[in-house]
Amino acid sequence: MWLRVTESEKEAIKESAERAGLSFSEFARRAALGRQIPSMEDRKARLELMKVNGDLGRMEGLLKQAQAICCKEQIARMLKNLEETRELIKTKIQNI
Repeated sequence: MWLRVTESEKEAIKESAERAGLSFSEFARRAALGRQIPSMEDRKARLELMKVNGDLGRMEGLLKQAQAICCKEQIARMLKNLEETRELIKTKIQNI
C-alpha cells in the first residue's frame, strides 16, 4: 500500500510517531484505523503512578507491622486511607 504525502507531512507524521514511541508504520496504521495512539507523556505518567502505588504498598506493609506493636486504631485508619488511595491510583492508571 502506498500513501502520497508531502515531505512536510511525512516529517510531521514521523515526529508524531517518535513522540508516541511507535514506528512510522505502526503509527500510521493506528491513525488510519482510528486506534488509540499513546503519548510518551501518558506512558511516563503511568510509570510514575505505578511507582507511587508500589511505595504506598510498602508503606502499608510497614504500618501493618507497627500495628502489632501499638496504636492499633490510628494505624487502622491510616491503612484504610492508604488502601483507598491505592485503589484511586489504580483507577487513574487504567484511565491513562
